[in-house]
Amino acid sequence: MQNLLPVNESRRLVELCLQMEQFTSKLAHDLLGALQVITGYADLLAGETKGLLEPEQLECLNFIQVGARGVRDTIEHGQAQLLELIQSQSKLQ
Repeated sequence: MQNLLPVNESRRLVELCLQMEQFTSKLAHDLLGALQVITGYADLLAGETKGLLEPEQLECLNFIQVGARGVRDTIEHGQAQLLELIQSQSKLQ
């Protein structure tokens, strides 16, 4: 595949992609850390180690757990896509 961008523009694009990867990596780390706290407490409560819960309460905890897994999967998928983009741009240089 032939690079259609001038060399300086191609390098700038790679640099911007790397900056975006650094930013999203930090953001993902912070979000995943907060998510871990949320899911940890939800798991603790769902295990009823702090007392028995009503079925409606367990259902709410299940929504939290499922939602947290979805957010984590979205973050991880986004990171993988960004890394793929950066690698493909690096090959164009």
